[in-house]
Amino acid sequence: MFEAFQKYVNALHDAVMKAPDILTAVGKIADEANDVAKYAEPQFERLDVMQKAKAVMNMSANMKIVTSMPGQIQEAIEELKADLEQVKDSGMEIKNNAMSFKDNGGKCSTKNITKPLECYREIYGPIKYTREQRTAWEAAMKERFKAKNATFNPANYPTTDMIQ
Repeated sequence: MFEAFQKYVNALHDAVMKAPDILTAVGKIADEANDVAKYAEPQFERLDVMQKAKAVMNMSANMKIVTSMPGQIQEAIEELKADLEQVKDSGMEIKNNAMSFKDNGGKCSTKNITKPLECYREIYGPIKYTREQRTAWEAAMKERFKAKNATFNPANYPTTDMIQ
């Protein structure tokens, strides 16, 4: 599992490092797309009326997609950078708390607790939260699941530690 995580981190780092070059290349494509009509004029003139109408519609749709690509790639770059920062922060947290993780893991192992949530509750107690926090969490989870074309059902997650 560690090897897979290491590959993920390396791939994430490589993507962040290569992203500016990709953004530059896509920007050039978007700029060049504006010149396509000029270079296609001789071929366009040979088309009949229906073919011209279809070509204009297709060109319009393609131009919309191509010209939006730099913005989409910039958004992806920002998300990749945020993911990389989160991995770095998590790594530092693990490094700074390695001994307590080991001690706590030993305590849970001694009590035959194998699930992370159960171990957390054993060490730190219940995870207290308010109705407002729960509502915000449910909304965020629904969005995450929706982005993955999945369904989030809050009823699958008990509210036993909620502060009333």
